[in-house]
Amino acid sequence: MKLELQLSEIEYLIKKLSRHSIEIKYVGYNEIKVINVKITIKEVHDYSVSLNYTLNWVANVLLKGAKCMIKKKLENILLWNTSKKEIYINFSHIDALKELLKIYHISTFEIRNNGLFLELVNL
Repeated sequence: MKLELQLSEIEYLIKKLSRHSIEIKYVGYNEIKVINVKITIKEVHDYSVSLNYTLNWVANVLLKGAKCMIKKKLENILLWNTSKKEIYINFSHIDALKELLKIYHISTFEIRNNGLFLELVNL
């Protein structure tokens, strides 16, 4: 089973959750840029994905403020490790995917062609 989300759809979901607009730009295969934060896929697990990020000092200040706001809304979904510059997304805590992930697990997670692609396979 393959799921695809366009970056514009992700921008809309973020705006809906946080009431702030964010522009996400496609940089290249498995890389996107959010504000001034470059995000790269590091590792894919059965129910989660870990991402690396790099940022400049302006983005660092913005990220600290955003992290506090995001932490309350997405507490179990997004985990931040600022010392390692990693973001960990736990898909099993996303309501829309909970039931699906009882039957499937993540095989592939990619950023390409201005969208996120998630491939699920049977357990």
